[in-house]
Amino acid sequence: MKTIILTLVIILNSIFIIAQNKNQLELENWIKSNGIEFNKTTREIGFEPFTDCKNRPAYRKVIGDTIIVRSWGGSVAENLETFKKTALAPDFYIKKYATKVQKNATVVVSFLVDDIFIWRNDTLYLFDTSNLEKSRESITLMEKKWRKEINEGKYEKELKKLERKEYGFVPKFKAIYYSGIFEDKNGYRFLEHENFREELVLLIKRGNENGKEVIHFQLITHTNGWYRISTDLSQLENTRCQY
Repeated sequence: MKTIILTLVIILNSIFIIAQNKNQLELENWIKSNGIEFNKTTREIGFEPFTDCKNRPAYRKVIGDTIIVRSWGGSVAENLETFKKTALAPDFYIKKYATKVQKNATVVVSFLVDDIFIWRNDTLYLFDTSNLEKSRESITLMEKKWRKEINEGKYEKELKKLERKEYGFVPKFKAIYYSGIFEDKNGYRFLEHENFREELVLLIKRGNENGKEVIHFQLITHTNGWYRISTDLSQLENTRCQY
């Protein structure tokens, strides 16, 4: 009996490896025939390029007192069927780009997201799009998928419903920093009556980089993130790569 089971395992494993190799070859051939370039991004008009703390591509655009920072927002692994849609979409190389092919017949795709800031009267404001109720429902749905309570088709269907659902949330700008905020303390709490929502800001570190004072601080309450800013505003980014 043990011999039979072992034989079946070997056969099934061989079938899986053959299928995997076939998918891998098909993926690599499609990438080659379509001239897909890796770690390449295209600069949109008005954006100036820079690199984040892990040397990944990022961009910055200034319009009056508005600063748009486009930087790494995460990565996902896509099979050939999904990657074809990604690579043929108009925002490929602009908002999404391929970084590498993995041995399991998938491509790692990184995406860029925009953070919008306003610098006005020595105060920095961030456009806060964090819809807490929607985030909670999305996490609950994902947990159901992980627990196999719903299949992939049901998950995609419910996810589209969430995207269309109205939550009554209106994104707004909120203050996250002002000149001198850390002069005599390592943190500051913006209360709800002075911001549209409460936000705790903590100093992580400060120092001199290329002759400029640079401050790293973290938002704790909402839109959690680690931000890096020079006091002359020539450097400003959400350093997601710290995590």
